[in-house]
Amino acid sequence: MVMKLCLLVPLASGEEVRQVLLEQECLDRAFTPRRIGDELALPVHEGFLSDAIDMEHRLEQVDVEPAPPAIDPHSRLYNTIASLSGVSEALLQSVPKKWERLDDLILFPKDAFQEQGWESLILQYPEFFSIVAR
Repeated sequence: MVMKLCLLVPLASGEEVRQVLLEQECLDRAFTPRRIGDELALPVHEGFLSDAIDMEHRLEQVDVEPAPPAIDPHSRLYNTIASLSGVSEALLQSVPKKWERLDDLILFPKDAFQEQGWESLILQYPEFFSIVAR
């Protein structure tokens, strides 16, 4: 944990204040907000002036956790496929960059996994799509 300047607000107004901080680009998204009793500690950038907040609040140094790294689905897919043996650089260059997700269903573009070499790789790994879906 790291000591960080935070705006403490009642839980009931936490989401509203969070939106205001986002709009004003004052929320420090490198850290995770923390619940402390019936208050929410929202990490803010140094030099933040709380004048724009109309609700009950106070500024205080609070121990907060760094935010988890952002998840990049394309990188995860690319790295998963790259970890399989027998994958050529040409195949890796054709890994889909976009897709749609509908609940637990993934819709890849119609030309995904169609280039020469994908069929033999998929046959080599019968569980290919289970591995990719993780």
